[in-house]
Amino acid sequence: MALKSILAETKIDEALVDFVRTFLLVSISVALGLGIPLLDITGGDFRVILSAGLASGLQVLQTYLDPSNNRYGLIKDAAAKK
Repeated sequence: MALKSILAETKIDEALVDFVRTFLLVSISVALGLGIPLLDITGGDFRVILSAGLASGLQVLQTYLDPSNNRYGLIKDAAAKK
């Protein structure tokens, strides 16, 4: 019950889904763009793909923390929430 309340208030679940979606999209795009076979990723390739995916996820974090964006995350004041 408390977890549902936290998820409803913070919308962190929506942010996590967007993060994973963005991470996967960019990681696969970078791998294919660099000619890296998805089923044969080596250590160096893995670091490049992981770095690109994490960097792309930062835009989701920025949106989540931006109080002027009401998609999910923080808002400027409690009155705007209602």
